[in-house]
Amino acid sequence: MEIINKQHEDITTNQRVHLAAYFKVRDLKSIYFSAGAAKKFGLSGGLYVHFMNDGDRWYFYCNSESDGFQLITNSHKNSVLICDASLVNLFLKRTRTSLGCKFLIQLTPNKLKGSPVMEICLNKPIEDY
Repeated sequence: MEIINKQHEDITTNQRVHLAAYFKVRDLKSIYFSAGAAKKFGLSGGLYVHFMNDGDRWYFYCNSESDGFQLITNSHKNSVLICDASLVNLFLKRTRTSLGCKFLIQLTPNKLKGSPVMEICLNKPIEDY
């Protein structure tokens, strides 16, 4: 059983913005991971994200293997992003989503190459929560 109180890592107090863990296609060249996602899933500048697509479901994991998409630190908001127009184009085309949509990220029970696998929850945009 997990205790949820004001000291819990997912609870923020005295802040105007809730630190939700989300993924957003910000513009035609970058994908943004919120500060909440960076903190919760250990995403930081210099690491690489590897995406997996299984039909309508999208997953990713993060490690130091340079064949992935490199994360860049956005120090202003303690978040990270990927700058790759080809990836953005592929994601928008395959998911049939639009710029600016935010999607929650959730941890799956799976690991790949020793790294936890996260799912991008495309079935419901974050604005609907």
